[in-house]
Amino acid sequence: MALLFFVSCTIEKKSLIIYNNIDEKNSKESVSVSYPIDENDHFSIEFIHSVNKSPVVEYYKIDKKGNLYVYKTIYYNYGAGVPTDIEGDETISYGEDGSMIIDNINRKIDDLTYYLSDISDHVLKINDSDPISLWGIFGQNETIHIDIR
Repeated sequence: MALLFFVSCTIEKKSLIIYNNIDEKNSKESVSVSYPIDENDHFSIEFIHSVNKSPVVEYYKIDKKGNLYVYKTIYYNYGAGVPTDIEGDETISYGEDGSMIIDNINRKIDDLTYYLSDISDHVLKINDSDPISLWGIFGQNETIHIDIR
């Protein structure tokens, strides 16, 4: 007689969760949004840099443990807050459009926070999705946090 054992396992789906930082003293309502995301998925945030007024795109990926890593950034102008040096295995190249591309960053991010100023919208793209306006969800002059759970 043969015994057959079935092992049941569930794959825990992760979510990209974005929420603002509303405290009890603030009359605004807190907002959060969630998007399904899997291992090896990636997303980007694009915005206009508040000091040098040029576009910045920051790219993030998720590992199999649900950790978040920045892996590439694209800049179009030098200035305060824009990296000019590379470290370790990072590379810098220049796009045909004049962009500066820092690649192979692979830096773990434990706390990803953005301030959605009134300078320009911050736009989220998950994998190859249509752009998602973060102003449209949270409004201007809001601090948002991005987490993987």
